[in-house]
Amino acid sequence: MRTSLMLMIVLTGVGCNNPPPQNDPGHAADVVQPTVLTTDSLEASDPFLITDHEGRPVICWTEKLHDQDAYVLKYAVSGDGGRTFGQPVTVTPSKGTKPHPESMNKVAFKADGTVVAVYAVSLADSIHKYAGEIRYVMSEDQGKSWTEPRTVHNDATPGAGHSFFDLASLPTGEVGCVWLDKSNKGGGRPVLFASTKEDFRNEVVIDSLACECCRTELYVDPLGEVHVAYRDIINDSIRDMAMVRSVDSARSFTNPIRVSPDNWFVHGCPHTGPSMTWSQGNLHFFWFTAGGKPAVYRTVSEDQGAHFEERKQVNTDARHPQVSSLEDGSIGAVWEQSFGEGDESYNRIVLEVINPDGIGTQYNISQKGMQASFPVILGLDGSFLVAWTQQESGSKRVYYKLVKPDSTVPMP
Repeated sequence: MRTSLMLMIVLTGVGCNNPPPQNDPGHAADVVQPTVLTTDSLEASDPFLITDHEGRPVICWTEKLHDQDAYVLKYAVSGDGGRTFGQPVTVTPSKGTKPHPESMNKVAFKADGTVVAVYAVSLADSIHKYAGEIRYVMSEDQGKSWTEPRTVHNDATPGAGHSFFDLASLPTGEVGCVWLDKSNKGGGRPVLFASTKEDFRNEVVIDSLACECCRTELYVDPLGEVHVAYRDIINDSIRDMAMVRSVDSARSFTNPIRVSPDNWFVHGCPHTGPSMTWSQGNLHFFWFTAGGKPAVYRTVSEDQGAHFEERKQVNTDARHPQVSSLEDGSIGAVWEQSFGEGDESYNRIVLEVINPDGIGTQYNISQKGMQASFPVILGLDGSFLVAWTQQESGSKRVYYKLVKPDSTVPMP
């Protein structure tokens, strides 16, 4: 029997330079309330959306075990295009993982249906507070049994941190992973890539110096080219977005390209990463920066990421953007946005759909007055599936909503 999925969540901060709250204007089109399934958990968080080897939507999340100070990775598959989800599957070896909104635990699928689950395990102590491993397990029977855990990374330095990973199904039928490896002595962390082809033992260094704690993105475009995006460190303290690409199914990568010369000079980590999608033969890139006016910006590349146009401002009140697209060329961008009424403020999830003609329509996705954060989005057959973390009445949950946009309505 199918049920609606409401999952409990860890609410985290919305990142640096959060704008002062504004009044909820009500001009964006409110869509129907989320259809949700309730689990028995009291805490779940950090959703991730992907499709399986048959193209079905899959939602992942991290959930706290009953009466235990421990978490596990779970996922559920939809058989009706994201309207509802089946019974959750627990990745049992992941017990002991922790939630992290910028480094979500997640699953991906090989072409033969093998489930690859990747999750983070903290090994922190009083000296090494960021120590941890990225581990993976696989299942060939739809999650009924799992292999023994192994690390994605080769490095096993005691006290070292490994985190901020992303997954994608590759054109070869394998699953790829990108992550931030152990810290450099002088600061920053290298970006590494590996795949299941050799049980993740085939590491490739994407960049030897990147921002320590912003999410990475691994994206495969419709042409089969593999793109890796991350926040780079330039000239010691400039933290701008960079990207590499591969035209040989991730066997090798180009040199890094700076996506936009924002010149965000900051000693610290912004805790907000990039997002990419493909539309009408072009690669679209969204990100937050405080280089110049703090805002979410977008740019586009007409040559698969070799060059990017000058950035355009999207929204000064938006944080943590994520994007996807539909077959008709429509682009969906979600973010969290701060609103205020009187002495109270809250974060709401907003979706902007830009149709093939460049006309945008905004939708208020989460409920008014609730604290919502860290949305993710997946483009499906004419609709966008959006999931996010929300806190209400002391409980933490994951919500999702399927939105079929009306691309003929201009932005209010």
